[in-house]
Amino acid sequence: MRVYVAIPTHRNFGRTIGKTLEALAKQTYRDFKVLIAYKPFPGDKTLGIVDKFRDKLDIEIIIQNEGYFEEALNLIYRNADGDLLITTDDDAIPELDWVRKHIQLHKQYPRVAVIGGKVISSPITRNTIDTIYTILSRVIKSVIGFYKPLFNELRNYVSYYNDMGFFVYGDNYIKKDFELLQTMWIIGANMSVKRATYEGFELPCSTIRGLGNESLLSLHAILKGFKVLKTSAIKVIHLERESLSRPKDVRLAAIEEAIFPYNVYRIYGHINIQKLKLYLNVIKMLYNVERLFRKQFPILESRFLAVPIALQAIEEDRLPKWIRSRLELLARRIRSI
Repeated sequence: MRVYVAIPTHRNFGRTIGKTLEALAKQTYRDFKVLIAYKPFPGDKTLGIVDKFRDKLDIEIIIQNEGYFEEALNLIYRNADGDLLITTDDDAIPELDWVRKHIQLHKQYPRVAVIGGKVISSPITRNTIDTIYTILSRVIKSVIGFYKPLFNELRNYVSYYNDMGFFVYGDNYIKKDFELLQTMWIIGANMSVKRATYEGFELPCSTIRGLGNESLLSLHAILKGFKVLKTSAIKVIHLERESLSRPKDVRLAAIEEAIFPYNVYRIYGHINIQKLKLYLNVIKMLYNVERLFRKQFPILESRFLAVPIALQAIEEDRLPKWIRSRLELLARRIRSI
């Protein structure tokens, strides 16, 4: 089996990528190629660190000249030439048997295209959502049918896309220990994909941080007739570091979650537009209640701002970069508050 291990990196400044490469150099299974998608930045020392590992690892560097996280991943999908593509981050430390365990599971389950492992990390500081709002939100979601899967095959998944294109986090998606779990909640810092799924796949490039890229790839795999599994038996340690894909401000991530319906529409070709409009009206109502009582629910505010963008883009058949330009404006607005 020909295996690639891919790492997207930008503005690492050599702080953590050396630890990632050191862990890869110590793997019990050594027959793999390291593919690094590197976006240059003035003063960055990443390439100097990478060069120190060329005698220990088979390394190929792809230069990313433009774009964000999704463009880096698309470069990886286009340039990887293996039966299996394993991805991690430039601030993740895989366990010693990491590569071997991913290979072993893919051989054991030939109809599973995507396998996710456990990511052990310090929690990113986030604003707490008020309990009253949380309960109210769940009641309303149940009434409007928020938990209905996008299509029947997703009923067996504990986390999945609903028929509006939003991601539904099942009760077990953060389960601590499990052998195998059928879920679309996969983290790219510890993920492996068969060639039949990643080859020819392109992310829409509508986001800034690439949020949800793993679940879009998983959706693509399921549509091709494969399954997606997650296990806690394969581990990486994710160092705590704010990065492009892991902002500490929950609102920056929430505005990207709010445009998921557009991305799902691009991959699947259909969502329930009428229900999405109904859900948007509910969000507007909750947002007005929030302002009336002078409460602040960051996730609700972000959805109030971003869901209309996703809806407009679908109805007007806008290109992904139109969405991204609006997210950039929202991100600047949020940072200035």
